[in-house]
Amino acid sequence: AGAGPELDYLKKLSLDLNLTPQVEFLGFKSGSVLDDLISQAKAIVIPSIWPENMPFSLLESMARGKVVLASKVGGLGELIKDKINGFIFLPNSPRDLKSSLDLLNQANLLAIGQKARETVAPLELQKHLNKLTGIYRELI
Repeated sequence: AGAGPELDYLKKLSLDLNLTPQVEFLGFKSGSVLDDLISQAKAIVIPSIWPENMPFSLLESMARGKVVLASKVGGLGELIKDKINGFIFLPNSPRDLKSSLDLLNQANLLAIGQKARETVAPLELQKHLNKLTGIYRELI
């Protein structure tokens, strides 16, 4: 799901690698359609190469108890503990990503998803907002 400047390249790559039976390009999705896709997914892959801090897609997925496979860059590798509450792979390493994907068939996805949910449970938006507001009030 998604769209972007690499879409045509990825479609061609999928065709060249004979992956069209396994890969479906859905285009941009949002709202309840995206929610349904995430809910039905076995796992969520976040293959970032840029050192993101804590992307909302990661937090949303973990809060839903989904297993996340994320590249070890920025905050992704700090929040996910490999094979405990998700899986970590080296950025720009298709081989390492494949190894993590292969582990999905052997792992207890329910237990890992539960650990993911527990990891982000304390990160409630209202608590964070209250904490920031308190800091601003102290500064004023």
